[in-house]
Amino acid sequence: MPDTPAPIVTPATPAIQPVIPTAFYWMFGVVAVMVTGLTLAFGTFLYFDLHPAITPKPFDASLQKIGKAYGPSLAPVRGAAFEKAADDLDAGKPFSQAWASAIKAIQEPYDQQVTPALSAIIPAGTPDDKISAQQTKAMSAALRGLGMGLSGK
Repeated sequence: MPDTPAPIVTPATPAIQPVIPTAFYWMFGVVAVMVTGLTLAFGTFLYFDLHPAITPKPFDASLQKIGKAYGPSLAPVRGAAFEKAADDLDAGKPFSQAWASAIKAIQEPYDQQVTPALSAIIPAGTPDDKISAQQTKAMSAALRGLGMGLSGK
């Protein structure tokens, strides 16, 4: 028989022992959770300390409803008024007359829906020196409510 080399026999590899003990992993996890918690707590404290609560400004809910109802009618009314003004100009009417009729058509829904509510607070034509602080606050709330209604809030 030919000479065959003997198989190479190596001693069994010993089991690899963990380099870092399990207790270290446990402590690392605890420290990581504590640091995260403290960071969130401190960040929350800073946020609320630097950003005080915002108190909402008063608004009149009845005018907010009027604004929501009045808002969708604005575009069609204005569109129709401008088209009528264009037709008036095409018919040979002077610009001032056509424009005045357009403005009147635009103003009518406002006068019907919004003016009565605002005039109930401060009547039209009231001089500034005759307007009380209470009326001024009420008008501020009314205009804010109207604006919120028109913007869909």
